[in-house]
Amino acid sequence: MKNIACYILLSLLALITNPSFSQDFWEIVNSPSDASPAYINISADNVFNLGSNNGVYISYDSCTSWQNLGLSDMAVISVLPFQNIIFAGVMSIGSGIYKYNNGFWTKVLTSDNILILFSDTDNNLFAGTWGGIFKSLDFGENWIQTLTITTTAAVFSIVEDHDGILYAGATNYMGGEGAFRSLDHGDTWEYFGLHNVYVSSLAVNSINELFAGAQGHQLLNLTGAGVYKYDKDQQEWIQIKDSLIVSTMVINSEDEIYIGRSNDFGGQGCVLVSYDDGYNWQLLDSGLGTDNMKQLTLTPDEHIYTISGFSSNTIHRSVNSTVGISPEIKVQQPVTYNYPNPFSGKTYIYYPMQMNSSGQIYLNVFDLNGDIVRSKKIIQNSLSNNRILFNSTGLTPGVYLYEIISDNYKCSGKMIIK
Repeated sequence: MKNIACYILLSLLALITNPSFSQDFWEIVNSPSDASPAYINISADNVFNLGSNNGVYISYDSCTSWQNLGLSDMAVISVLPFQNIIFAGVMSIGSGIYKYNNGFWTKVLTSDNILILFSDTDNNLFAGTWGGIFKSLDFGENWIQTLTITTTAAVFSIVEDHDGILYAGATNYMGGEGAFRSLDHGDTWEYFGLHNVYVSSLAVNSINELFAGAQGHQLLNLTGAGVYKYDKDQQEWIQIKDSLIVSTMVINSEDEIYIGRSNDFGGQGCVLVSYDDGYNWQLLDSGLGTDNMKQLTLTPDEHIYTISGFSSNTIHRSVNSTVGISPEIKVQQPVTYNYPNPFSGKTYIYYPMQMNSSGQIYLNVFDLNGDIVRSKKIIQNSLSNNRILFNSTGLTPGVYLYEIISDNYKCSGKMIIK
């Protein structure tokens, strides 16, 4: 009887609650009447630059009205305002990079399907394409290819962390590719893991942690789909959310992670949010619908915008800013996991960072008879230290349950010793 009670108790502690908002989280905003939105870039002064199937549009009033800037009948899927210039990435007919200056467009690079445009803190420009990455040192006048990968691979995301390190995410639809890293401002790139998971998006939070969204290997039943976090100590990627086709990701100033789900392979397109570093996820579907989520982006005041749809796309935005949300709305039952699992010798047990500020932390490990086989007090070194090194020396191989307890929280998990 003790066995059953212990197992039920620990299982219940691992369930995630799903609080809901009392009003719609999303609302539809105006799109150009003669175009289907593909990509939106919102500048620091709240100017909206939109790529579409009918060129580039601009809005100075948060999407209330739109002005067409040209490249009509071209499929613009990436837009980058840079100083007083606008760059546009075009796919299909006329593919390449176009530069808008003083009311005129000039083609500055011919290349297949420009998928993403990015500028770093040193004012270098980058373009992710099918087959690699191009870089410009002279405000887009000239471009050189600094990353070359197979032409069946596409670079969908480029980000910069707080140390000036660049990361790129690439999907190879025949299998392969992954993440890449540059330590020299994009002059050279090195492979950085996530092989075969179809990386769609990258994001960095305020404490310089790197996250990746993956769509999963489309030839292997979407194996690897989900959200990953890079562990700098172990120098490896850890999957923190699985079985989710992630198409886009952003992180706001409060380190809340927002991901968009694709419905390309069935299921529901949606947006989810994690308020606790990716441990728990909450669905944000009220007022949104179930279309394919193609892009998420934030305004300077941290409203979140999304472009969703299939052949004809819609722009939604959050009714309220994503910062300053009432803590009651964000309350979730914390959960934990350990990696590697199964393991032999050592594993790390990860717990939500919110537990660091809630008093002393204790770890208890149980066998399946409900008996405590290990118990220890956790010494916290810093607010960002949210993992426990566990050594299985002296324990026989098998399944064990564990719980982590603080003054205000309790979470549990299961480990397997080989």
